[in-house]
Amino acid sequence: MKVLFVVSLFAACATTSSANATNTRVVLPGTGISIVPPLDVRIAPAGAALIDSTGDVTFFFQIAESGKFFSSDPILPAIYPHLVQPIKTSNYVGELKKRTRAVDRGGYDGWALFLRHANKELLVTAMYTGNSPERFQSLQDSLSSVRWEDSPVNQYAAAGFQLAPTGMKLVKAGMGALSFNQTGEVSPSNPSLLVAALPVANQRAQALVSIDGCQDVMKQGFPAGPYEAPRVSHFGNYQVCEAWSKANGRNLYVGFAAFKNGTLLQIMGDSGTENFQKQLAVFRAAVANITLLDRQKGMASERH
Repeated sequence: MKVLFVVSLFAACATTSSANATNTRVVLPGTGISIVPPLDVRIAPAGAALIDSTGDVTFFFQIAESGKFFSSDPILPAIYPHLVQPIKTSNYVGELKKRTRAVDRGGYDGWALFLRHANKELLVTAMYTGNSPERFQSLQDSLSSVRWEDSPVNQYAAAGFQLAPTGMKLVKAGMGALSFNQTGEVSPSNPSLLVAALPVANQRAQALVSIDGCQDVMKQGFPAGPYEAPRVSHFGNYQVCEAWSKANGRNLYVGFAAFKNGTLLQIMGDSGTENFQKQLAVFRAAVANITLLDRQKGMASERH
């Protein structure tokens, strides 16, 4: 459910953000990954992503560890079905795949770059919703510039935000999103909390956490059963839309936090067999104390 909810919401939201034109190499904070993006594409306010000012271009960066590779996932071949070619980047050899609306339908054209090293794999996806063949081709050109220094990921710097749910530990895996459970290890154990940035327009983000917008999005989040009426809360420089449900044997919490700088975070909590009211209080307290990090400082510290 978590993955499907993120994907469905992203597909419904047009990304728009102010940005300066650039054709210089940029470094994703905390990741050891750099790229020369197309013109007018910059690092997103939060998450391991790049966005442009029109909302037509989005790059996402993900790392899989312990041999659980994205390229072996049965879902991705259906999303990016066409093998284009092996592709040589600045310091790795990878595999490039492609999809287009004309052939594969859907709402976007895209490239997927897989880079493998030892027991890790980097996946870079570039999504395009515009109508310029030249612009779409420029995304492939940028993918050939990717550099991946296989160094430990600073998960908070990569995410661009931090929070500390009581009694839960940060799972030491992946980047861009933050995942918490009671052990700090990759496992299906509950309770768990996942917080991920969604690159959407500031106007869209603020509308989503309004009373009407909150009600609409929660209908998508809980389509199969009843849930507590959504509520909207204000915390300094951000506003939160949240709801929860105990239906169908699942104890779930869903929230969205929209910041004044355009950052939108999605929060997914599962209390498992723990006391739901107790764990719900933990989730809500953590969401009420989210801190955004200075991404410009993160970039500057990684430039050489």
